[in-house]
Amino acid sequence: MVEYTLKSAACLAILLLFYRILLEKESMHTFKRFYLIGSLIASLIIPLLVFVEYVTVPLQQEVNAINTFRAGEIVEVQNVSVSPLDLSFFVWSIYYIGAAFFGFMFFKNLAQIVKRIRTNPKERHRHHTKVLLQEKMPPHTFFKFIFLNKLKFENNEIPNEVLVHEEAHVTQKHSWDVIFIELLQVVFWFNPLVPLFKKAIKLNHEFLADQEVLANDIDAVTYQNTLLSFSSVQRKFQPTLPNAINYSSIKKRLTIMKTKTSKKSMLIRCLLLLPLCSLLLYGFSDKKTISRASNPITAISKNHPIKIKINAKQEIFVNGKIVQLENLSPELNSILKSNHSNNLSSKVHLEAEGHLNIELLTAIKKQLIKSEVELTIITADSIIINKNDLDATFKGTQFVANDTLHIKSNDGNDIMGISTPKLQKSATREQMAEYNQLAKRYNEMPKNNMRVHLKDVNLLTYIYNLMSEKQRKDAEPFPNFPEQPQQSASREQMAEYNKLAKHYNDMPKNNMRVYLKDANRLTYIYNLMSEKQRKDAEPFPNFPEPPTPPKVLRNQEVKEVPPPPVPPSSDEIIEVPAPPTPQEHVIKMAKKGAVFYYEGKQISSEKAINMIKANKSLNIDSRADTKNGKPVVKISKDPIIINR
Repeated sequence: MVEYTLKSAACLAILLLFYRILLEKESMHTFKRFYLIGSLIASLIIPLLVFVEYVTVPLQQEVNAINTFRAGEIVEVQNVSVSPLDLSFFVWSIYYIGAAFFGFMFFKNLAQIVKRIRTNPKERHRHHTKVLLQEKMPPHTFFKFIFLNKLKFENNEIPNEVLVHEEAHVTQKHSWDVIFIELLQVVFWFNPLVPLFKKAIKLNHEFLADQEVLANDIDAVTYQNTLLSFSSVQRKFQPTLPNAINYSSIKKRLTIMKTKTSKKSMLIRCLLLLPLCSLLLYGFSDKKTISRASNPITAISKNHPIKIKINAKQEIFVNGKIVQLENLSPELNSILKSNHSNNLSSKVHLEAEGHLNIELLTAIKKQLIKSEVELTIITADSIIINKNDLDATFKGTQFVANDTLHIKSNDGNDIMGISTPKLQKSATREQMAEYNQLAKRYNEMPKNNMRVHLKDVNLLTYIYNLMSEKQRKDAEPFPNFPEQPQQSASREQMAEYNKLAKHYNDMPKNNMRVYLKDANRLTYIYNLMSEKQRKDAEPFPNFPEPPTPPKVLRNQEVKEVPPPPVPPSSDEIIEVPAPPTPQEHVIKMAKKGAVFYYEGKQISSEKAINMIKANKSLNIDSRADTKNGKPVVKISKDPIIINR
């Protein structure tokens, strides 16, 4: 709010200075009227404008980005001030008192005008209404009402020039400008430039009315003498809200009446507004940089000219040309020969529509080995891969799953289900810029009067923990914050934590499927909890092989948080005992009295065993039936995806 107010005031000051130097003394009054109103509106809008620059993030950052909680989610709604005295309440109290006072004065003046209209006789005309007052006050106008002294009007003591002047205020609707600036003064009563603009607007109204009088073939000297006679007799009453003959500015008005501005001069002054507007937009608007991840397929294709695509019908395309599986190796050899002659890469990117069939992928991999090409990246919506294949056949290959990546044991059970394959190993360029800006602001604060927002501390801590060692050396030093009050998780965060923790605590330990985004969210909320909250909350889930918990920065030191474990990255594969073969597993389930289904239809255990013997590529899904306690075994030709 303070930054917005300062920027708005600076815009007003520059625009008012331009008006005083180049426009006020010129006779282009209609242009000046719109300039003054436009300046007020522009000063309110320009500080709110945000010019966005989109920056494309390199491919490696996109592939390494993990679907964890966003940095924005660590920002808490509340803020904690550790300064000796929080002045915000005092400042806002003064502001509201001032706004209430100016608002009261505005409505008081408005009520007085309405009362005069209702209680005094009126003389109606086509475009205006004359209100005849008993009080002795100079002529003035408010919207279509012209207020005149009744005695002088009936005795014809009010010159015709004055009546034409007031009618000009009515026809040109000057009261709308006055209402606008008065309401603006109620809101920005503390800004000393607003009254200066109000004075300039009302004076320009007088210029416009004077211009209208002279345009009606009224002698200029006679009109000037009339103004001087009125100024010498009636100076006491000057209404605040209506347009009245302004006697304090008679000298300026008499000077302007004699001024004639050429069209060339008007054009030059109008053109000078263009660089002025550019300067204001550049200097007082905000700039924001938004990172947009490059399309993985597009970016990868530039570095991997050999592109294999598998469509939903499991048809294979090499660089857009359909190829049979058995002809894949010769086709790749042909492309590889051409690539070598052009010094191009022999790396391959494989893209599959929808779910990736792991059997077909294995067959393609064998063809690639014959052609001596390197399969570097595999992209699909959903990927299910056997742990042994991941370790051996596809070692060094990067999997990019748009939806989920499942690592399974040989019996078909999930070892782990995650959303993306790699953890972010360092802070991005945008995160570093955000960190340096925040850290520099706090490092420049006086240590004995530092006002700290908890959301900034959390964001700085989060980005600092993401940085590599080199990034930390090159970055701004972490601010030396004063001791902060004990933080704690909110009620909503506790409910979210307990729900997630209970979900994972209820899973069987030998068949736990962990989502990294859930584990990261649990860790983050756990770090926020107070000691009491941790005692009352669900136990932190016992994820497989928990590494060291994250660290939270404090004043001049790093304090260890009581050990909430962090889930393993996708590169860390949990070692499990060798599972039984599919046939052994089905026989074991048959001995337990399992109910078997093939493609949704119930079959006997003997038929199920024979089917597995005959076709080892069938997929098996074994689960316990919660109703009768017997295992249920589902056999299918299609891969079985276990969604959360």
